[in-house]
Amino acid sequence: MHNMHEKPSGFTEFPSKDSASNLTPLQLRNRVYEARRREKNRAARRARWPRTAEEIITTINNSGPMEKLVRYTVVPGDEIAIILERVSEEVQVPASMFSHQQFRQPLEILGGRLLLPLYNFAKHHENREGKNVVSFLLELAGIRATAEDVIKTIKLDKRTDHLDRVPWEEMRKLLKMGARDHGIQVEMMDAKELYEHYDFLDGRTLHRLHPYALKHPEKRVEETAMMFIRRKTGIQETSFPRADLRLHRIEEYFAQNVCLKGAEEINSEFIPWIDFLARLYENPFLNIEREEIESEAVVFLLEAFGKGLSEQDLVKGLHKHLEEYMTRTSHHRYEEKLLSTPVGKGVTLQDAIPARGSELEDTELSGSLLKSLKSLSSLQQRLVIGIVVDGKSLDELGEEFELDPATLEEHYNDALTLLKELMSSEDTQRV
Repeated sequence: MHNMHEKPSGFTEFPSKDSASNLTPLQLRNRVYEARRREKNRAARRARWPRTAEEIITTINNSGPMEKLVRYTVVPGDEIAIILERVSEEVQVPASMFSHQQFRQPLEILGGRLLLPLYNFAKHHENREGKNVVSFLLELAGIRATAEDVIKTIKLDKRTDHLDRVPWEEMRKLLKMGARDHGIQVEMMDAKELYEHYDFLDGRTLHRLHPYALKHPEKRVEETAMMFIRRKTGIQETSFPRADLRLHRIEEYFAQNVCLKGAEEINSEFIPWIDFLARLYENPFLNIEREEIESEAVVFLLEAFGKGLSEQDLVKGLHKHLEEYMTRTSHHRYEEKLLSTPVGKGVTLQDAIPARGSELEDTELSGSLLKSLKSLSSLQQRLVIGIVVDGKSLDELGEEFELDPATLEEHYNDALTLLKELMSSEDTQRV
């Protein structure tokens, strides 16, 4: 691609007709000769412009600080990709996850110089059309983000702000790895699973997927974040209630790993099963820790041993006990989590809402609060107001909205996350 002010290759600028009419034959011949000489010099310079990654890196290293000896307009995309990968090796960030920062830091492979000219080339490219500069440059270079790139970025504790570069088939791989890590089916992955700590991420989470999905322009109003993620990744909606799926996983693990016959107390065979239960039911999103689940399971088992229950009754009884515990605890923690949502410096949502039974407008922060609430979907608004102001439970709201508990829980998770994002970005001041 040529610069718009640059003459095309092979073009010789002869004197115009008007100017030539005032010249002597000798002057005209000299003008033509000079024009051809200048064109040869331009062609020679173009031939010397580096076109490969190695030539560009060498040229930058050998040039003066103010010299501009690289024209990225003539550099093929695959050579730009090689340059970016070399930079990636130095800065230890996958090229697909680059931000503008990597182009503004001195690089050893460039002799301490910056890669800012390449950034500016993409910034002023006529085909960029408002796209993120680095994302556009990656397109030119043919670099696509992979699940492995996201994993490496998360493990390095770097921000994953460019999930829009990650194809949905790669997102699906991440979710499948998370499900496999916790021994569940990928269909069982819900919003709380994104906040779990995973071994394949060195104990880190996938929580940035949640607000990314919530704000995605292709998400339908009636969809929860996880419904949208499942649709885009091709993961089927589970046809069974999640409680039934958990029972199936508990029964399956018990049958393969635990022998109840002759057991009168919790022995070593039960420890891995209890640990499995804790991993299955823990909820980092609501701060329900594994230790809580383990404690509930142990208490139930100690009581059950004295009743002489069969294996089937023991497993189903424990499942029922844990489901009831999670329902009670979740309702309480949901309200706690929502009330503790920050809405300003040192101010939580609990400080901003009115007393139960009063009107939402009866608060001095109602203007800012209502502005953020209006950014939620109609269902999310009614959920927040129903729980915080009206004091209703999720069960009551589920009946009111005619939604199953799992779907309602997803909508509520979305409302909590989105409200927190909105309020934390709002410059709220308490008068």
